[in-house]
Amino acid sequence: MKLNLTKAEEIQFMFPSQPDWSLIEESVLITLIEDYVSEQSCATSALTELSHRKSPNFCKLCIFLIEEEHSDEYLKPHAFDLLLSKKFLEGMCVAEHITKECNEEMLSVLVAALNYELQGEFREFILSHKVTKQVEERLQALKPGTIEFSENFLRNLKNV
Repeated sequence: MKLNLTKAEEIQFMFPSQPDWSLIEESVLITLIEDYVSEQSCATSALTELSHRKSPNFCKLCIFLIEEEHSDEYLKPHAFDLLLSKKFLEGMCVAEHITKECNEEMLSVLVAALNYELQGEFREFILSHKVTKQVEERLQALKPGTIEFSENFLRNLKNV
């Protein structure tokens, strides 16, 4: 019996076996991301591959996954982390909408990105951004150590 599967369905069906992602057509990667509910791990790998390729579809697909109600506790933070690391300013635009309500995993991703970028060219931008104040307020309301590197972040803000 031969199954008539699309390339995306074949990849999902064969999971956890993975293809050489660099050889997969961009349209198939996009399909795997848009159909993330079928196999979220495939969507994670597909999004990572699009980030390596610097795809023009990368940002909108990250935002799609971040905003999706059903993307899981691994896929959503992965999309946010990739967006912040590859397109920091776009990631900060997303952060403006989610920081007050996001879960601790998403907050942790944001804190790590802010800590990293505070060391570089975005320092002044971060220090004056409203997301920074929101993150600071969220961290101060949590038990110390809940969010990894939160103490570093708060210390960096005080040492301005």
